[in-house]
Amino acid sequence: MWYHQHEDGVIVQVKLLTYARENQIVDTLDDFLKIKITICPEKGKANKALIGFLAQLFYLSQRSISLVKGGELSQVKLFLPIIIKLLLANISGNYN
Repeated sequence: MWYHQHEDGVIVQVKLLTYARENQIVDTLDDFLKIKITICPEKGKANKALIGFLAQLFYLSQRSISLVKGGELSQVKLFLPIIIKLLLANISGNYN
């Protein structure tokens, strides 16, 4: 599963694709939420753009989203302080 409950929110595993035309959620896979970001993957810029995109999508502050693990083969693990119902409702309406 690409997400799991944490005591204060949700941990989300993301497959991050860079150099996209626009920031968007592409698909939900078994193990990852696939997201495209317009920024190149250098010096943490893509991770910052990903956090900004998710903060805007879920109406959260960027500071409330934590990078749990990142940098390995475009696979990122993030903590979001939201409930699973809200996560799934917003995700399902935002990808093709």
